[in-house]
Amino acid sequence: MSKTSLELLSEARYVLLTTYRRAQNAAGTGEPVSTPVWVAPDDDRLLVMTQGATGKAKRIRHTSRVTLQQCSASGKPFVGAPVVDAMATILTGPDAISLRDAAFTKKYGFQFRFIRWSHRKRSSDAIVVALRLAAQ
Repeated sequence: MSKTSLELLSEARYVLLTTYRRAQNAAGTGEPVSTPVWVAPDDDRLLVMTQGATGKAKRIRHTSRVTLQQCSASGKPFVGAPVVDAMATILTGPDAISLRDAAFTKKYGFQFRFIRWSHRKRSSDAIVVALRLAAQ
């Protein structure tokens, strides 16, 4: 039995998250901007952690359409890795941060705890992006 796109992306160490800039005209969809991110599974969605002022957060606020693809830490897509369409929702507040902490600690362990500790001064701007894959 083959794995679903959600399972494959959930197991990936890095995922290339592509967001879209505002379209300069009514006919365009906006220029794509890709960023390698960590993802952690949460039931039928994936979670991404970031800061509220990042470019990807700003782009998601104006268009929730994103794509995902397995990649290396440097953002190079893996050969043959499919591009998966998804919709992004920004989650904020203490409940979102608790959800993020549990999911990322389970997947990334000590590495996540270290990153969380090293970014503790910026934690007031922390957000979570929930990604739901388009119907397969």
